[in-house]
Amino acid sequence: RLKVNFDTHGQWKMSRIHVHEHIRPRFWYVVVAKCGGFSDIEYTATFINQGGLTKRHFGVNEQSLNLISLLFALIYCGLCVVHFWSVRRYHRENTYHPIIQVLTISLTAQGLSLLCSVLHYWIKTFDGVGIAFFDSFAEMLGVVSRLSLMLLLILIAQGWGTLELSIMYKQGILGLMGGIAFCYCMMLLWDIKFRDPASTLYLYESIPGMLILLLDCVATGWFVYSTYQTHLRPKIPKEKADFLKRMGYAYVSYLIALPILVTVACFLSPWVREKTVFTLNALVACVAHMGLLYLFWPSRVHSYFEIKGPDPFEGNEKDEQEALL
Repeated sequence: RLKVNFDTHGQWKMSRIHVHEHIRPRFWYVVVAKCGGFSDIEYTATFINQGGLTKRHFGVNEQSLNLISLLFALIYCGLCVVHFWSVRRYHRENTYHPIIQVLTISLTAQGLSLLCSVLHYWIKTFDGVGIAFFDSFAEMLGVVSRLSLMLLLILIAQGWGTLELSIMYKQGILGLMGGIAFCYCMMLLWDIKFRDPASTLYLYESIPGMLILLLDCVATGWFVYSTYQTHLRPKIPKEKADFLKRMGYAYVSYLIALPILVTVACFLSPWVREKTVFTLNALVACVAHMGLLYLFWPSRVHSYFEIKGPDPFEGNEKDEQEALL
């Protein structure tokens, strides 16, 4: 119970109160009440934690997210600079293939997502509130990045850009991507509008969150099956078969990472769960993007993919990009 003292002018002040918890971090809730009820009262309450300037406005469950998001944002700024340099070269050679365009969307969306997170968390570092729009927009861009990368991996597993000039099972792929996107929208809506502020329930423990994890497992299975079927095709060059096999082993870990991370996080304490999933998920995505940047480097890409410019002696035919679409 906190006692508030009013002065003779009806103004009130309350000295700073220190609350110490020595056993473990806890979530604290404050209720302001008066027996006679309130009328035309305004108040400001500021709750701060220990840890200095970069941590005092964050709960233990969010402390260091501002530094972590800044670190990954700087990494992605470097990755985007490198990628756009290679894109410039592709444009110059007229070989900016749609498969590379999907990578550009995924990489750019992830970089912008982290920049929005940096803006939100660092504004919150100083005012204790942040900007909710940047936080929500970062989540949306993160979804765009993940779906783009997931789509790219499934298409490569089918042989698009390596063996085939057409996309197989278009309706099924679009349905899967649309279902995941819809579940993400429902999860974000639940988090903003319907989630109890006093709840420690994790996002992926909601119904939309569990559906996302289920569809992620479906996408992983589709990727593995497509890789296996493409690998067994007759007349496939041995170097392409070996490449698809290595690609499958490497990127199945990315696709299944989120369900595994969330499952492990369910057994973690609520005050470390969010930081753990955010950090590891960003790290896995960063490694996945770095791997694709390596594969799509202009001097190396022709070893793995069939990316060619238009033939100047066949002007009456559609170019490769139109044929792919």
